[in-house]
Amino acid sequence: MKSERLMAHFENLFQIFSGTSDGHYCYIADIAEDVSYWSREAVDFFGLPDTRIKNFGTLWVDHIEPPYREAYIKDIQALFEGKKDVHEMVYRAKSAKGNYVTCTCRGHVLRDDAGNPEFFAGTIVNHETEDHIDPTTGIQTRVTLLEQMKILSDIHQDYYLLMIGIRNFFDINSAYGYLEGNRIIRSIAEYLILNSNIPPFCLFRCEGTRFAMLYPKEGYSYEDVETAYNDIRDYLQQRFELDGKHISINVSGACVDSTVQSNSVNAIYNLSLFALSKAKEENRSDLYLIDRGNPGMDERRIKALSAIRNSIGGDFEGFYLVYQPIVDAHTQRITGAEALLRWKSEEFGLVPPNDFIPWLERDPIFYELGNWILRQAMTDAKKLFDTHPDFIMNVNLAYPQLQRSDFKTDLSRIVEELEYPAKNLKLELTERCKLLNMSLLMELMIFFNTCGFQTALDDVGTGYSALNLMTDLPITQIKIDRSYILNVENDPAKQSLLKAIVGCASELGKGVCVEGVENAQMRDYLLAHYPITNIQGYYYSKPLPFDELVEWIRFYDRNLEKDY
Repeated sequence: MKSERLMAHFENLFQIFSGTSDGHYCYIADIAEDVSYWSREAVDFFGLPDTRIKNFGTLWVDHIEPPYREAYIKDIQALFEGKKDVHEMVYRAKSAKGNYVTCTCRGHVLRDDAGNPEFFAGTIVNHETEDHIDPTTGIQTRVTLLEQMKILSDIHQDYYLLMIGIRNFFDINSAYGYLEGNRIIRSIAEYLILNSNIPPFCLFRCEGTRFAMLYPKEGYSYEDVETAYNDIRDYLQQRFELDGKHISINVSGACVDSTVQSNSVNAIYNLSLFALSKAKEENRSDLYLIDRGNPGMDERRIKALSAIRNSIGGDFEGFYLVYQPIVDAHTQRITGAEALLRWKSEEFGLVPPNDFIPWLERDPIFYELGNWILRQAMTDAKKLFDTHPDFIMNVNLAYPQLQRSDFKTDLSRIVEELEYPAKNLKLELTERCKLLNMSLLMELMIFFNTCGFQTALDDVGTGYSALNLMTDLPITQIKIDRSYILNVENDPAKQSLLKAIVGCASELGKGVCVEGVENAQMRDYLLAHYPITNIQGYYYSKPLPFDELVEWIRFYDRNLEKDY
C-alpha cells in the first residue's frame, strides 16, 4: 500500500529531517495524489492552511515572490517529468505576516519500483533567521553566495562569478555622508536586481562595497557576463542619480571561470577578490577575466591565499605575531616593540608577509583579524610589565578597521577586558588608512588621544599624503620609512629631505622613530645629525616570536648595564 511505502520513505528521509531547527522547515509531497505534508513550524511561519495540503503545487507557487516564480515552476516541472532528481533553489516566499523572506529549498525526488517520480521531500531554510540577508540592501550575502556556488559545484554545473567593486566610495562617503552612502548602496542594489539579466537569487552583496553575480554556463556565455558588466559600469558612471542629482560612481570588475578551481568554491571566491584588487590597482575599466588561459597566479598561490583568508573564520589558525624591538635613541634602552603579522601552515609553510598582508588589508574581513592582533599583542605585552612597566606595544591599524563605525567600541572593549593600560598602546596608521577622509581621521585621532592611547604615522616620507597628515593630525609620533635612510650617509638629497621631515616633526612636538637601521654606522650617523627619539631595525634584532623576544630583552638589558 502507498501508506506503507510513504512510512518507509519517511524512515529513509529521517537524516534529512532530523537536522531541522529554527528556520528549517520539512515537507514531503505525494506527486500523483497532489498532496503535501508540512512540518508544524512551516505551517505557522508561512501561514499554510494545515499540515496536510491538497493542490500543494498551486498553493506554494502563490507564496513565492513573482520575480522568482517562472524559474521555480520550470525547475519543479523538470522534477515531476522525471528529468532530474534534485531541487536546489533560492527564492523569496511570503510569511504569515505578509512579508517576503529569502529561502533555500532543497528537495529530492523518490521514485517507485518502475522508476517514476512518486514522492518529493526535503527542507526549506529561512535565511532571514540567519546571517544570509544584507540589512542595508535586502539582498543575499556572501554566506548564500558560497552556498549557491557549492550547489552548482555539487551538480557539476560550471559558472562565471562576476565581482564588482566601487572604487571611489571613500569620496562619495566624504561628500554625502554615511547615511547617504547607504542610500546609494541600496539604489545600486535595486538597479542590479532589475538590470543584471539574472534571477534575483543570483545577486549578492559581499563585504564592503562589493556585489557578486552568478552566471551558470548553462544559460550564459562569457560575452553575456561582459556585456552585463559594461552596461552596469556605464550606467553607474554616466547615468546614476539619487534624488535627481547625478553621482558618478566608478567601479572595477573581475570575472572568474569556475573551471579554474572546480573543486573549491572558497578558492574561486578568494580568486575573485584577488582579481578585483588587481583591477583596482591597475585602474582598469574593462572586465578582468581569470580562466584557464589566464589563471591570474599559480595554483599553489591561489590555494595559499584561500587558506589564509579562510583561517580568519577558523579561529585564526596559522596566524601568529612576531615582535621587533624599539629602543630609545639616546639611552638605547628598550622602550617597546612593534607587533607584526605572520602566517604558516603544514601545507604551505611560512608565507612571506608581503605576499598576503597588502592583499588582505584591502578586504573587509581583515576587521576580525585586526581585532585578534590587538588582543594578542596586548596579552603578550602585559607579561613584560613586571620588569618593564613602561613597555609600549605598537600595533598597525588597517583601513578595514578604521572605516568601521564600531571599531572604537570594539577597541575600548578589548582594552577593558584585558585591563590593559592605555598609555602602553601605540596605534600605527598604515598606508591605506590615508585614503580615509580627513574629518574621520581627525575624529579617530581625537578619540585615541582622549582614551590615552599613543599614535604613530607609519611610512612617513613615502608620499605627499603622509607629510600632509603629519602636520594636520594630532599624532604622537612619526615613523621614517627605511627607504629614506638607506645609504643616507652618502646621499645629500636624502640628507636634506630627512633634515626637513625630522625638523618639522620636532617643531610640532612629535616623536620620530627611524625604521630599518641595519648597522652601527647608520645608527651613529643618524644620532649625530638628526633629533630622533627612537630606533628600530635589524641592527638591534629581527622580528621575534614572543618567547624569543623575552629572552632577547633579558640579554640586551644585561649587556646594556655592562656598557653603562
